[in-house]
Amino acid sequence: YSVVVRVQMLAELEEIIDYKKCNDQPERQALIRKTWMKRLKGCQRNVEVWQRILNVRSSVVSPTEDMQMWIKFAGLCRKSGRLAVAERTLAELIGNDSLDDALPEATPPQITYASLKLMWASGAREEALGQLRDFNERLTTLVSQAPSDNAQHRQETPDVAGLRHLLSRCYLKQGAWQMALQDEWNEDTISDVLRSYFLATHYDSDSYKAWHSWSLSNFEVIS
Repeated sequence: YSVVVRVQMLAELEEIIDYKKCNDQPERQALIRKTWMKRLKGCQRNVEVWQRILNVRSSVVSPTEDMQMWIKFAGLCRKSGRLAVAERTLAELIGNDSLDDALPEATPPQITYASLKLMWASGAREEALGQLRDFNERLTTLVSQAPSDNAQHRQETPDVAGLRHLLSRCYLKQGAWQMALQDEWNEDTISDVLRSYFLATHYDSDSYKAWHSWSLSNFEVIS
């Protein structure tokens, strides 16, 4: 597999040259970045492999310009137990030395969400859940203030649609974390969990995971 990776990196070096030549063609550059993202998703989920590929691409695209790929890399590091690498990656995206300090107000919500998942993975679970609740409230306000042409949200801008999708994932995660931390169940805690899953379906009605979690939690309550 390492040979395949080297061949891919050589091919991308040629694409990097092409990318540099397209400084006056942003649409062409966007297409190349989209191709790189699709190709990266097809790579083996290995930290070293992804890091080598991303380092090559960073010669023309900075991490802040390629935020989505680097956030995915941080997520891969977190799932692989490489928490220090994940933290360093996210911190670099916001210009900090670490994530110990409070995140700047202008931090993109995708990075905030990734940072909270890292906090949970590091063991600070109750703090992560508390901050996720606050974050979801702020993001809900932001989404509710965004203009929408109709009630079905079909004419929203890509940015607003992306925020709704992210908010659905956040509420889905909130419900999962609530269930993981809950030792004793009562009417209030059950309602709180169900509300989280319901809001996940509300903000992304096409999410299978959201509907599955909401249905499963209702079934468990009944049974």
